[in-house]
Amino acid sequence: MDETRRAYRNDTPCGDRPARTYKHYVISPDPGDAVSLDGLRDLAVAWARDNFPDYEVAIVYHDDNASRIPHAHVIVNNTNLATERRLQNPDPRALKHNLQTLAKGRGLSDLDTRERERFGGRASHRGRCSVYRAQPTATEG
Repeated sequence: MDETRRAYRNDTPCGDRPARTYKHYVISPDPGDAVSLDGLRDLAVAWARDNFPDYEVAIVYHDDNASRIPHAHVIVNNTNLATERRLQNPDPRALKHNLQTLAKGRGLSDLDTRERERFGGRASHRGRCSVYRAQPTATEG
């Protein structure tokens, strides 16, 4: 990934801001789903292909939390291989909804359905808890 950024000169600062070298996302399933490693891998790879088809992506799976719930860390390089441009901030809501759709299609819990049930048929975007988090963590480079 470092070599790709250097080759396309996307490792240099943009104005007075340092270069963002990657985006980091966490996909964390509902503990009640008891998702297998293969199931999590299928979900994470499908999500990355849907949302970042022209980027280098690294995915790491582990269960380092107290409840041993498997989750995936998805790292997206900042360089679009088709356009050679830097990654722009994707719409977090669109990323989340895509992940929810993929989860539901695999028989896993999805936050969209839970929100509609909780709020009488309409989804609320206030005070929600993440069943799957497809949002950047604080560790962007």
